[in-house]
Amino acid sequence: MAEAGDIQAILSKPFGSWPTRTSYSADLACSVAEGSILEKLNISVRLQVEGGGSGNGWALRDVLDRLLDIVTIPVKESLYDAPLSYSSKLSFNACHILSRIVAELAIFASGTTVSRVWHSGNVYFGNGSPDAICITVDRPGVIMGVGVYGGVGSYDYELEILDDASENVKYAIRLRNHGGRTSNGDGGLSSVKGPDGVVFNFSTCSLSFNGTTQTRGQIPYILYYSNPQDSETHAQNKGAIEAQARRITLNVTSAIVSRCAEVLAMGRDVDIIEACDTLSHSHMVRILLPMVVANISPLATSDPRSAVQVLGLLQELLPHVSALNLEQLEILQSVLAENPSDAPTNTTSIHKSWVESNHPYQPATVSNHRVVFPETVQWMALEFTPDCGTAQAEDSLQLYIPGSRRSSSASIPPDEPLDLGSPYWPVLHRFSNNPAQWPQAAVILPGNEVVFSLETASDYVKDEKANFYGFKCLVTGYDWNSEGVDGLKLLETELAFLGGMCSSALIKKDLVLPPSSADEFEEDIEVAEELAQQVYSKHSSLLGKGFALASPLSINQALDGVLPY
Repeated sequence: MAEAGDIQAILSKPFGSWPTRTSYSADLACSVAEGSILEKLNISVRLQVEGGGSGNGWALRDVLDRLLDIVTIPVKESLYDAPLSYSSKLSFNACHILSRIVAELAIFASGTTVSRVWHSGNVYFGNGSPDAICITVDRPGVIMGVGVYGGVGSYDYELEILDDASENVKYAIRLRNHGGRTSNGDGGLSSVKGPDGVVFNFSTCSLSFNGTTQTRGQIPYILYYSNPQDSETHAQNKGAIEAQARRITLNVTSAIVSRCAEVLAMGRDVDIIEACDTLSHSHMVRILLPMVVANISPLATSDPRSAVQVLGLLQELLPHVSALNLEQLEILQSVLAENPSDAPTNTTSIHKSWVESNHPYQPATVSNHRVVFPETVQWMALEFTPDCGTAQAEDSLQLYIPGSRRSSSASIPPDEPLDLGSPYWPVLHRFSNNPAQWPQAAVILPGNEVVFSLETASDYVKDEKANFYGFKCLVTGYDWNSEGVDGLKLLETELAFLGGMCSSALIKKDLVLPPSSADEFEEDIEVAEELAQQVYSKHSSLLGKGFALASPLSINQALDGVLPY
């Protein structure tokens, strides 16, 4: 085990002098509470994508390094039993901010947003009253969406917006919030120019009855996709913007992966069992890396160059994760070999229940059947028999699950009447007299409780050959100890799956290589393919001998259009 002096040297070496916990945590907590980091980060990202400066003294890299310190430093300190510099809650929030950065950058790589207001701490009421603004654009073919503010609670939004806007025509955007209170914005701009040159003009709308105007209220930003008539110029501009957005997205992801790989490498230098336990329960492994993997995967699978770069990042991260899991497995296997009684023996579920209606079922009745398993059950599999069905469309079966987990299954007797006024949610559709509606395979539902509600009408069919069987179902509950989930093993699975997605995208038959330069945007792909086919048909025997290349072609050279002669 390392000494105290060695611990301090190891922890301080990558970062030099650290800020104190009080000043650093208070600064970030205040910034997050006031929204200044996200606001300034939004400016920084927009200016970098548009080719401008860093924006009011903030740069994306500054914010990124600061957040990564908050995420990774506590994990390093835990590995060496040193006092923690930052609270778990602060690290938790920093992980979510970082994952949100990657998510929005990935969206930026394929679309565009325009922000028109600054965030404010004021509260708006969600009473269903409409918020609306008027908007005009200076070019046709603009397809729009909007951003909205949230708050604490649940919300049900209703939005009315035109799919395709025409040039210099005033349109209304109307939003209704049927939920709780939300934040709102202030200091809105009357005119905003997008990165691709589209100009948006905002004005008051007579349909707004909740206080929203062009300067304050809801609808803080516009999401849009421009499809102008000048397709040639647009293709060049759009390609350049998306290429720069992809570069920034991958740079941010690379910074996150490098810092996390550094922490994982440190874990291999200490006691493996303690390191795996610390890492598996850290926010870095449970929140940050899985969410980054999920958000970067669409970009990696849609662009070959991005897929190659993501594979490079996986080569940096995956070996450390796999090595930690393998070393932990070897130690645990040696322990189990000495104590065979500690090995788990149960591989199937012991929680099973058959649920069925009367055969035939009774008309003009409502019968409820509830299945409640112990709290250790986390999900259920439902398997219906082939005989299930009803005689008429009005006779149907509906499944319900609780809106929240019950604190104790003992407090809900199975024979207690079902109160649908309580938070029970209907799942799937109703099953009735159409055989195709009934599940042919197992249905997976979350939780440990399910209710079968069979509602039947009067028998007006009077058909003796009709199916009055009702239903019969086997419900199997499966235990899942969330406290025993190994975060490193799940992370290895996620990383391996992302690598498989990238490889699949690169070896598909219809792979279209991106243009290696701006000049290729002007080339006619159909003409180029036709000429290539003519050359191959005339000189196939010569081409079959291969090219006199100095070295085998790498994937990066193929993507860049470079032949190593």
